[in-house]
Amino acid sequence: MTYGHIAAAAAATVAAAAILAAMIFGWNYYLDAIGIHRSLRDVAIALWSFLLPSWFTVEEAWFAPKDGAELNDFRELQRKARLTWTIAAGAVGILIGATAPSGPSQNHTTYNPPISVPSKAGAG
Repeated sequence: MTYGHIAAAAAATVAAAAILAAMIFGWNYYLDAIGIHRSLRDVAIALWSFLLPSWFTVEEAWFAPKDGAELNDFRELQRKARLTWTIAAGAVGILIGATAPSGPSQNHTTYNPPISVPSKAGAG
């Protein structure tokens, strides 16, 4: 592994841990102040579903060794990492399912007025 690969893997690990933490603890934090009408948990779940597979694709493209034996080792480590993160996400999913509130939070005060659509009743 090169220093660049180690740095990228460390940054990806920190980001993944932060996203998992947001999934666990972000149900009560809404991002309305920045124009996202969802909870931090919702955004973290969406990010996880995109960023995790993307990381492994980028890692393969940028850091895969050219040597056959090293490439096999690299792919074996990637397989183990995918399994580890899948198990972690499954555990978080179970935790979310077991602890999620049944309705919206009291702190969520977004007001979405009804959309007014012109009536076609008088058109003719």
